[in-house]
Amino acid sequence: MKVQGILVSDLMKRMGVSPLTHIALVNGRPAPEDYPLKPGDVVRFIMFTVHKEMGGVDLEKTL
Repeated sequence: MKVQGILVSDLMKRMGVSPLTHIALVNGRPAPEDYPLKPGDVVRFIMFTVHKEMGGVDLEKTL
């Protein structure tokens, strides 16, 4: 896929990758969605999940 001149967000849309669940790494470093890609860039997507902690302090009640 030709990536020159497109943004990380464009690539995410084309690949069906959600920015709500994935972080883009460009050349091994986190990249914002508005990062312009250049020839030779290596792009990887890391999927993450957020888990609610079991137990602990309820910050909404303490603040």
